[in-house]
Amino acid sequence: MINTLEEACEIRWQSSSTINKSKSVNVTGNNAKLIDINNATHLVDSSSETNDTVPWNKFLDMLIGVSLERLDNMKFNFENYYGLDKSDIASIDNVFNSTDYEYEFLLHHHLKIIMKEKKFNGSEEFMLDFMNLSNEIIEKIVEYNLLKVGGSLDKPTKWYNQTTRDKLLRQQTKCSSALVELIMCTIVSVCRERENYSDYIIEWLRFLLNEKNNKLVELFNTLPIILIKNEEHIKTSPQLHKNLKLFVKSDPIAQRDILDLIDEIITNPDYHKSIPYELKKSAILINKLFKEIDAAYVLTEDDIEELESITRMLATWSRSGPVSIKNILDNIVDNMVTNQEMWKKDNINKLSNVWVEIIRL
Repeated sequence: MINTLEEACEIRWQSSSTINKSKSVNVTGNNAKLIDINNATHLVDSSSETNDTVPWNKFLDMLIGVSLERLDNMKFNFENYYGLDKSDIASIDNVFNSTDYEYEFLLHHHLKIIMKEKKFNGSEEFMLDFMNLSNEIIEKIVEYNLLKVGGSLDKPTKWYNQTTRDKLLRQQTKCSSALVELIMCTIVSVCRERENYSDYIIEWLRFLLNEKNNKLVELFNTLPIILIKNEEHIKTSPQLHKNLKLFVKSDPIAQRDILDLIDEIITNPDYHKSIPYELKKSAILINKLFKEIDAAYVLTEDDIEELESITRMLATWSRSGPVSIKNILDNIVDNMVTNQEMWKKDNINKLSNVWVEIIRL
C-alpha cells in the first residue's frame, strides 16, 4: 500500500519485454480529449517503417501525452461508471487534480536514475520496458490518491477481501495499461508481442472495461442473439441461455464486473483466492477453456491480421462508427470456426469436453 507520494517513486527498473514487429490498431477512449489515432499519423515520420527509426524524444513525448490522457480518462470513469455517492465523486475530483504533475515528476525522476546508472539505450526493448515503468507509475499514483477517498470506496465487494477501492484500481489500471500499449503501438510502432489467442481476448476485454455503460448494455444484449445464430457451431443449453439472461438484466456496473472477472480468470494465477466460493467451479472451467483454446488455436499471419482487424472494429464501434457489435462478434465466431479446421482432433475433443461442462453449470 502506498502511504506517501515518495513511496510511489520506489519502482524497480526491469528489462524483460518481448518485442512484436507487427503493428497494432486504431484505439481511442471515450473522452473528447483523447487522441484521434486515425489523424495521428503525422506525429511519426512517414519514412518510419519500423520502430528502429522512432527518435527517443518523440517516443517520450507521445508516451507522456497518452499517459496523461489515460489519467484523465480514469478519473472520468471513476466518477461516471461506478455509482459512487456525490460526496465521493467530489472527493475524487479534488484528489485527482494534481495527477498530471505527479506523473511527470515521477517519470522524469526515474528517467534521471536510469540515465545516471547508464541503463538507457533507446532501443525498442528499452522503450517497452520504459512503457511498463510508466504504467506502474500511473497505477501507484491512482492507488495513492484513491486512499484519500473514503465513503463508499471502503465498502466490500463480492470479491473476497476486496473493497470498492480495490475494484476501481484493478479495473481502471488494467484498461489504462492496455490502451497505452495499443495507442503507442499504433502511433510509434513500439508493440508488445501477442503469443496466444487469449492475448487478443484480454486486449478486447480491457478495451470493453473502458466503455460507456450504454455500450456494455449493447454488448450483453447482443450475446444471446449471436449464440442463437451460431447454434450450428456453438453448443448451447437451457442453463447457458438462463445465465445469459441474468447477465443481460444486470446493470452496467455488474456487467463491467463480469468482464473483469473473466480477465482475472485468464490473467491472474491467484484468481481462485479472491472470488466467491459459488463461482470457483465456473472460474476453474473458464480458465481451463482458454488454456485449451491457446493450445489448439493456430496463430497464422492471416489470423493475426483478422484478430487485429477485430480490435480496429472495436475502436470504430466505441466511437459510434459504422460498425455494430453484432458484426464484431460475428467476426470473432467466424474466425474461430475457420481456425478450427487446422486443429488436432485431440485438441477439439478436450475443448468440447470443457465447454460441455461449462454450459451445464
